[in-house]
Amino acid sequence: MATYDGATRVIWVNGAGIATAPSGPNNVTNSFLQIGKTYSVEYFNGNYGQAMIYNRALTSDEISQNYNYFRTRYGV
Repeated sequence: MATYDGATRVIWVNGAGIATAPSGPNNVTNSFLQIGKTYSVEYFNGNYGQAMIYNRALTSDEISQNYNYFRTRYGV
């Protein structure tokens, strides 16, 4: 999972924040949302269990709640 609150990007794995970075200038284009593909030709090689899109950055508590709720469904 990844969050962006307008200032900082955070990568989350198994309910824990593992990397943060300040954001640079927004790189927004008129293209479709793509999950599992970079802007070029790199693709995610694996499976997705759950995809959720929010109109705001979730808090760390909300991320932990989502992780704990869905983890048994996917054997994590």
